[in-house]
Amino acid sequence: MSVFGSLGALRDKPIPPPPEHRARGYRELPIAFSGAANREPLVALSDYGVRGENFYAQPRNPPYYAVIPGSIETLSLRQGAVERLRAVNAKLAEAQLELFVFDAWRRKPCKRTFMIAGFRRNCVSAIRI
Repeated sequence: MSVFGSLGALRDKPIPPPPEHRARGYRELPIAFSGAANREPLVALSDYGVRGENFYAQPRNPPYYAVIPGSIETLSLRQGAVERLRAVNAKLAEAQLELFVFDAWRRKPCKRTFMIAGFRRNCVSAIRI
């Protein structure tokens, strides 16, 4: 048996090209704010055996090289998402591999930092005449 175990067949399978329509129309999809997924609790990935480090909560994070205001060290996601990542990890373990997550749920202050930075980068130069 290969070192990749049951993942060996995937290793030999070519990666298909992305569909041309991949990013079109995603903004028109309704968000189900009252849907079942939005009622799931946020849980720490580490409680489910999924390893990681919040990229934005430490200064080793190019191109910023600074802790992003509002970031937190704990990586959290909806419980259903974490359970699916744990299942992926179990499959990867057959080949002695594992996931390492760098980003997950972000607090509003962290999101605001990126929104302000994006506004400055994309809009301020257009406003100055």
